[in-house]
Amino acid sequence: ASWAPRRSTRSSAICSTRISARVGVRELGIAEDTYPKLKVQVYYELSKTYLNEEEYEKSKEMFEKLIFICKAENMNEELVKLCLARSNDIIEIPGGVNEALKLMEDTLKLAKEIKYKEIEDVYLTIGVTYWYDNKMVEGIKFKLEALRICEEKKLNKKTLDILTDIGLDYLLTGDYSEG
Repeated sequence: ASWAPRRSTRSSAICSTRISARVGVRELGIAEDTYPKLKVQVYYELSKTYLNEEEYEKSKEMFEKLIFICKAENMNEELVKLCLARSNDIIEIPGGVNEALKLMEDTLKLAKEIKYKEIEDVYLTIGVTYWYDNKMVEGIKFKLEALRICEEKKLNKKTLDILTDIGLDYLLTGDYSEG
């Protein structure tokens, strides 16, 4: 594919990497009644930090806490965005592709329910995840749906990016006429 999700190496503005991998939200002194969006962001940063330290179960636990808060506070749009980011974060860890596909299946369902404005990003992320799993045909199907939505919305930049991505996928599958 012309672009691929990459694990972020930027440090968190909310808490330092060294400290955050060893403590949870309560240990950081964040009260239970703290603004939910802040708590969600802290849990997301903790989940990324645990990934970077290869503590995958702790990372998953932090992300599950984030999901719980988002659902409890009806932060569905934020949850979709964070699930897209999480998929990109976990795709290269052991077992990450399968976990990302399951996460994106649930995310697509939620995105449809809430009529997520940028649902093309969900379809594209699923397509890229299939690409990582060497399932080009399935990936292309989802990318074509993302393309259809972008064309319908007249999102020219996204349309061109997805067209290039799909073209490269066709070339990699040996379908030079489609590529």
